[in-house]
Amino acid sequence: MTKLSVNLNKIALLRNSRGHDTPNIVEFAKKFIEQGVTGITIHPRPDERHITRQDAIDLGNLIHPLAGIELNIEGYPSEDFLRLIEQVKPDQTTLVPDAPDQLTSDHGFDFHTQADFLEPILTRLKATGTRVSVFLDPDLEQVALAANSKADRIELYTEEYAREFFTSRHAEVHQRYHDAAVEAQKLGLEVNAGHDLSLENLAKFLTIPGVLEVSIGHAKKIKHLVFDMGGVLIEINWHHQVSKLLGKDIPFEEIHALWANSKATTDFEHGRIGYEAFVSGFIAEHDVKVPPEEFKQEFMSIVVGDFPGVEKLLAELKPKFTLSLLSNTNVMHWQHVQKISRIFNYIENPFTSIYFGVMKPDPDIYQKMIFELDCYPEEILFFDDGKMNIDSAREFGLHAEQVFGPDDIRRVLKDYQLL
Repeated sequence: MTKLSVNLNKIALLRNSRGHDTPNIVEFAKKFIEQGVTGITIHPRPDERHITRQDAIDLGNLIHPLAGIELNIEGYPSEDFLRLIEQVKPDQTTLVPDAPDQLTSDHGFDFHTQADFLEPILTRLKATGTRVSVFLDPDLEQVALAANSKADRIELYTEEYAREFFTSRHAEVHQRYHDAAVEAQKLGLEVNAGHDLSLENLAKFLTIPGVLEVSIGHAKKIKHLVFDMGGVLIEINWHHQVSKLLGKDIPFEEIHALWANSKATTDFEHGRIGYEAFVSGFIAEHDVKVPPEEFKQEFMSIVVGDFPGVEKLLAELKPKFTLSLLSNTNVMHWQHVQKISRIFNYIENPFTSIYFGVMKPDPDIYQKMIFELDCYPEEILFFDDGKMNIDSAREFGLHAEQVFGPDDIRRVLKDYQLL
């Protein structure tokens, strides 16, 4: 029977964001164990952004005396991490190839290039009595190489499985995980799995035979729908107008990057400078050839109005979800949209870069939003038209999808079985 190990990282992240010891990690672990969970997983990182070294020690003290309950500590095998394992002596240590500043795990080890690096580490860890698992992509070649190491288990990295669960690629991706798990067992490796597994996708994954343990950190239902404003709910002529001001046609994603990296724009959309300073700064920064008054007219004409069908969509969604905005915007466009749009009849939380003092794709903006909503990242489905923003939101743990208007939003909601 597959064992369930609950990952407490997000509980620790919430605790740290509040600046005191609530929620308490050990008390949460006790609650999960009382409900029948047979494992607790933590992933301490060097900056202690969520789980701390003391958390690991405290959980070790809690779990060691408990029969049938295991502590699994994940992490990159730095010297500090190895010393922590030698001190705590968890039942299982899972090695992941994360960089120190990485927001979340995003790939498995490459045994072609890292086998020699791992060999002495595996030997050292096994001397502590811990069972050692290594994070691995569902690749048959990597499985074969891992079987030649001193690892006891592999943990299949399941982000792709979770990401594609509601798409047409689901069956193909599921088969790759199936084949990797079966091959690992044939070669003498035991198999765990984890990353973005949830109540929605776990049952199907466990049709794969022989999976001994799964790690879940967010068995949460989506409760919050968060929308970018321009290009998602509000029709904008942004790409055309900015290209026109710059005097050249620029691809859509390049415009996003240019806008996000422009000093005049970022100062304006952070609320640090006024409209006149923005206009003169942008003209100077990008060598814009039009006079200031013409620039202002073109700039204000970027906003068109509500997309057709957006009000009907929001009216359908409001009884089921908390609806919020998360928009990089500026005081001029924001005031204008509030006058002409009907979306504010349905949006409960109109978050903006001006309000938070930070812009997407900076992950700080997601942290601030999550604190305001008082929820877990995995309870949010975020819609944006910019790929950079989608990528950064996913790295922070949100469900995030790139869309271009209400028809795309409906399609995504149907894929997620939310509509």
